[in-house]
Amino acid sequence: ATEVWALALDGGILAAGGSDGRVRVYGSPNWMLLATLWEATDVISAVALADGVLAAGSHDGKVRVYGGPDWALQSTLKEATDSTSAVGLAGGVLAAGSRDMRVRVYSGPRPDTAAGA
Repeated sequence: ATEVWALALDGGILAAGGSDGRVRVYGSPNWMLLATLWEATDVISAVALADGVLAAGSHDGKVRVYGGPDWALQSTLKEATDSTSAVGLAGGVLAAGSRDMRVRVYSGPRPDTAAGA
């Protein structure tokens, strides 16, 4: 068992980020575990789900983007210089806020460029 730090729900998918650095993905109707995503090296502090894409922000300063039927890692965003504290997804756009007092905005399902705000 682990402390749950972040939750996101989109339709029949629930993502839970924990203090163990893992994101657990559950599916309805019976909320069975579909996947455990383990790439982070620190607490998962923020998660977002939209249109089959999952973004997970961590205290390691990275945002990881997952997708596809097996929730495979699509990209790792490393621009933050401190812990990621918030992530949001909508319409193919990902926004990530961090303790370095910046919001970064990425476009597309596998973003590789950032515009700081």
